[in-house]
Amino acid sequence: MVFEEGFREQGEALAAKLNLPLVQDPEAFQYGLRITSPGLEIADLHKKQRPIRVDFHQLNDERSGGDLLKAVNTKTHKTVLDATGGLGRDAFTLAKAGCTVILMEKNPIIHALLEDGLLRAKDLQAVQRMTLLHADSFSAIPEHPAEVIYLDPMYPARKKDALPKLEMQVFHALLGAEQNELELLQMALQHARKRVVVKRPIHAPVIQAPSLQFKGKTTRFDVYLK
Repeated sequence: MVFEEGFREQGEALAAKLNLPLVQDPEAFQYGLRITSPGLEIADLHKKQRPIRVDFHQLNDERSGGDLLKAVNTKTHKTVLDATGGLGRDAFTLAKAGCTVILMEKNPIIHALLEDGLLRAKDLQAVQRMTLLHADSFSAIPEHPAEVIYLDPMYPARKKDALPKLEMQVFHALLGAEQNELELLQMALQHARKRVVVKRPIHAPVIQAPSLQFKGKTTRFDVYLK
């Protein structure tokens, strides 16, 4: 845990909350959680890669999510449970389209990034439709019924010479590359009122045969109708 000058009190409080050490010599570490004036971020402390930060104001200026909106069918379905919150991009896209979205994120560091991003963007109408829970989806899904349950499970890193970008490196380090995708899908299917939507890389195998698919260039959405 590192912080810019003027953020010591916040840094000490967050380090205690997350049980992280305060780093006196950032150059001795490759990555760290850092409090800065633009917001909380996971940074390459050698400044070789762009930091990871949740910035909903930036997302608000972007136009995206066509296949996601079709897969969820936001014209009809207005309550979504995002059981794998991550950095909140897809949840924000759905909220911007008018959905009420509950995000679940179990990892405390990623949850802290999301919490910081939501706080800094509380002026946005979409953010006002988003609720963040620090929860494990396997135990919490049954407590939060919704028309649509959305899943974006961690996909194993590709075996290539080049390391994946910082975001993927961090997520694999924090969450691990292996998840019981089938068990998570079956849990979601038990509790979604209308449908379950699963985000996958375009060439990834299906978890089980979907009812519908919406395909983009690099990503697809597998839809399971109730």
